[in-house]
Amino acid sequence: MSNTSKPPEPLSRAATILEAVASVEPNGLEVAKIAQNAGLPLATAHRLVQSLVAVGYLEGGRRGGYRLGARLYGLLERGVTRDELSSICRPLLQRAANELNLVVFLSRTSGRRIVTAVQAIPEKISGSLVLLGSDAPFHATASGKLFLAGMAPDKREDFFGTCYLEQYRPSTITDPNELRREIDRVRAAGYATCRDEFDENVYSLACPVELAGNPLAFVAGVIGFEPDLLAEDGEPRILGHVRKIAADLSAIVSALFKSG
Repeated sequence: MSNTSKPPEPLSRAATILEAVASVEPNGLEVAKIAQNAGLPLATAHRLVQSLVAVGYLEGGRRGGYRLGARLYGLLERGVTRDELSSICRPLLQRAANELNLVVFLSRTSGRRIVTAVQAIPEKISGSLVLLGSDAPFHATASGKLFLAGMAPDKREDFFGTCYLEQYRPSTITDPNELRREIDRVRAAGYATCRDEFDENVYSLACPVELAGNPLAFVAGVIGFEPDLLAEDGEPRILGHVRKIAADLSAIVSALFKSG
């Protein structure tokens, strides 16, 4: 007899649902369509979808379709080491750092802090540079604002209800309602900035790096002293560069996870 055993039927059905949802990211999929694509009865699909939402493998569904959840992406991310990520993404980040004469970074979340996955420093330094620390808060960084903007509404409200908004600089946003308005602006714009909110005279701009349609996976950006960084053509020029970096990294990181 063969030692190969089939997975339990509920697990096999759950996997089929996840595959069906993943195939249409980032817009999500209604339960009826999930049932159709997975070849399951509607009642069965609905029950399994709710179970997957409960454990964080799916999210959404209130007004739109269901999409892959943050917990599932967290498992994927932990399967790739920092060294692997750094070695694959660093060449692109290094080229951008050399071109812009700025520190360019790739960040991700760890609990309720933002951590730097990779940062590239210009090889020929001209002027002063700002280096990122090992971690930073959500509310006072460009990366953090993007991650908040990409959260499911209930998780974002949980953040507002339980996280202390420390004031690092006079311009740090510490009022939850003001931060909500800022997050709405970030979501509409598709990028975030931070001006003198965490470190004195430091400006950063960040854009989401999508992983299979999930904007919460990683964020790419640049950081520097505000007078230097915005000296030529201001924010639009920097935004154009960062959007290109994020798009290129999205392709690289997505390929990395697909091969993992």
